[in-house]
Amino acid sequence: MDAGHASTRGSVGWPVAVSVSCLVLAHGLVAVRLMPGPHLTVHAAHVAELVTYPLLVGGAGLLYLHLRLTPGSRTGWLTAAAVFGSAQGVANAVLRVVGEDPVQAAADWLPVLEVGVAAVLVTMLLAGHRAEPPGSPLLTGCTLALLFTSVRVLVIGRFELPHPPEVMLPGALLAATLLVLYAACAWLLLSRVGLPAWAGRRMAFSLVLLAVAHVLTFPLPPPDGRSLTAVVLHLVGAGFFVITALRLVRDALVRVEDSDRQVTSLEAQRRRDLEILHEVASAVSGIAAATHLLRAGETALEDRDRGQLESLVASENARLERLLGRAAEQPVTHLALDEVIDPVVLAHRARGRIVEWSPSGVHVRGRADALTEVVAILVDNAAVHSGSNRIVLTATAIGELAILKVVDEGRGIPREQLASVLDWGARGIASSGSGIGLAVAARLVGDMAGRLEVRSDARSGTTVRVVLPTARLGTRPPSRPPSSVGTS
Repeated sequence: MDAGHASTRGSVGWPVAVSVSCLVLAHGLVAVRLMPGPHLTVHAAHVAELVTYPLLVGGAGLLYLHLRLTPGSRTGWLTAAAVFGSAQGVANAVLRVVGEDPVQAAADWLPVLEVGVAAVLVTMLLAGHRAEPPGSPLLTGCTLALLFTSVRVLVIGRFELPHPPEVMLPGALLAATLLVLYAACAWLLLSRVGLPAWAGRRMAFSLVLLAVAHVLTFPLPPPDGRSLTAVVLHLVGAGFFVITALRLVRDALVRVEDSDRQVTSLEAQRRRDLEILHEVASAVSGIAAATHLLRAGETALEDRDRGQLESLVASENARLERLLGRAAEQPVTHLALDEVIDPVVLAHRARGRIVEWSPSGVHVRGRADALTEVVAILVDNAAVHSGSNRIVLTATAIGELAILKVVDEGRGIPREQLASVLDWGARGIASSGSGIGLAVAARLVGDMAGRLEVRSDARSGTTVRVVLPTARLGTRPPSRPPSSVGTS
């Protein structure tokens, strides 16, 4: 995690901790104030449990969210244990409030259930070191909580229970047993459940506070200072648990954002590499075609044609060297459009394509290599995909704008594909291309403060317009998207 994220985590953690703690304490104090009766400490203990365990359920939900946001995390059993402990705790707190007499009557047997709960928690945390739950941690925890709640209801219900055997441990030893089991849970949280060290320490501290509070008020809160102590321990323990779970979720979200940024960066780099390969292929094709003509027509070529072909080979070689050398991007400068287009037209004519073009005298602001690639893409697309054997290029200057048109009289682009024709990877069903050419052309034109427009229908073929600022004034085109499509 970088320094920025660490700083954010440090600056946000304490305000969150203070806010949650104040909310928990305020909730508990208000509820206590509203409960009349002589045994205020008993009521306070009951209310603290009714506040604490729902908070713990929320914390367990946050642990589950953290588990879902962290692929490969080995906290499934910890999440299941948190769900189990908090859910059965809610049920137990409600039963202790609404059924004090039955709970008191079953006081000899309930400690056995509490030891069972603690033993199950130890077992679940031990299992977390070896494997993940076979199903959903939520389902596992809720199922176990429902099972123990059902048994607890049966125990405190109006059933005749046998007197506990004489070998039953006395209350002090049962309390000690509970504390030992919860201490084992705390040790497992510190060492074996897949949490970061700081989170393990906080979870263990929270569990110890909650365990002591539970033992102090078992089976029912006493009307003395132990209940008030339990109130504080319950609220502080629950607050620590929820704050820790919140921080785990926030850290997981930061990691997800980092991963998204890395994926976006890798995707951008992959696209850039594909664009360079596309440009390299275009340059190599032009060099190969021109070289073939130079060799095949050593005696038949006129000096003017030979000079143009040699100039083409030299310019494409230079462009290839810049591409493969990953040279810095050329600056936007004044360009004579004819000097850019002439070699591209010559290269395509050398490949046997009929390309009509007459020098225009138009000057634009742009990058020579980028504009060369744009024209090469548009001519190549028209030759390969339109079905037309005739491509017409024209260039005109209208006020502050220069407009280059590439026109074919082919089959046109289907209306349902026209809207996405400039998207990366968009291509026709029967197309053998990569679907990146027009997307690359639109991006390159946009980077030169221009825009790319596509108009097409089945009757008149396809017209692609490249709109750039003229060199004379050097102004930008009107505020419009860098590319657009439509029917002519």
